[in-house]
This record gives sequence, C-alpha cells and structure tokens, in this order.
Amino acid sequence: MASGSRTSHVPAKPSWSTPMPEKPVGAKWAEPPIIVTRLHWRQDAQGLIKPGYTHIFVVPATGGAPRQISLGDYEYGAPAWTSDGQWILASTKRTPDADYDLEGADIYAISVKDGTVRTLTSRKGPDSDPVVSPDGKKIAYTGFDFKRQSYTVTHLYVMDADGNNPRRLAANLDRDVHAPVWS
Repeated sequence: MASGSRTSHVPAKPSWSTPMPEKPVGAKWAEPPIIVTRLHWRQDAQGLIKPGYTHIFVVPATGGAPRQISLGDYEYGAPAWTSDGQWILASTKRTPDADYDLEGADIYAISVKDGTVRTLTSRKGPDSDPVVSPDGKKIAYTGFDFKRQSYTVTHLYVMDADGNNPRRLAANLDRDVHAPVWS
C-alpha cells in the first residue's frame, strides 16, 4: 500500500428490514424501497452511497490477501504510515451517530500488528491529514477549532508523535492549509 493513499469501502449490514409478503404469480412489483439511515446518503456524481464505512487495509508488499486493520462503524480517512511501519495514522469520528457530530474528526494511531487504537488528538474541531516527520518524532496535521461558524480557516498544526504538545503554526495565515508535506 502506498504511504497514506488508500482506503476501501466495507459494506454494512442493513440496520433493519421489513418482512415482505411473497410475490403472487405474474405480479409486477416495483423495485424494493431504499432505506436511508445515514445523514450523508447521496453524493453528486455518485448517486446513492452504498451502506457501509471506509476502512484501512494493509497488503503485504510480496502479495497476498488484504487485511483490514480499522474496525467499527466509522469512516477512516487520510491514512499515513509511521516511520517505523508499526502504526497507521488516520482521521475519523469514533463517536456514536458520527454523521450528526458537527465537531469533527480526531487523529488516531492504529497498530498494524493487532489493531490497537490510540487517540492522538481530542478537541472540538476536525483534525485530519496527519503526516509523520522523516525522523518519526513529530506529526503535522490540519484542523481548526469548531465554533459553529459557517466557514473557518483550516490551520497547520504539529505535535509530538505520541500526541502531546500540539501547537498551531503560522497563526496569522489567512488561507486554508491542506495536505501538509515535510521537507
């Protein structure tokens, strides 16, 4: 898997269904109803979104079957490997009814070995796009403080690899920051 570049959709089981009577011989029935249980259920250029969640998988470089390392009813995004290859960082909302959580995602470290999850950020505001420094000691990421505004500038942050000492960089920059890269 290329560093931080791939996630995959995992289908969800229907949350409920209605028992239907058997179709009479010769009857022409309409298509079955579409049951919508998520806030984000349709997307431009895609139409209806299939029920399920975006998860992180690893595939051996020598080939073999993909192995899912993220679990739960959560949408994982922006995966990035740690420099030691033991963890994958990703952003997600690990809350019940995450579709309705306006405060945003946090950054988590997921063990490639056993799927253990460590929380690296936890605040009101979305954190995303984690990138590990070449020496593995720092993590750059983007985010902002959630204040119930219709628009907020996305800022650049850096923290220690264990999630401690987060700080905002370029505090006076009046432009959004996306996809940070270490040089």
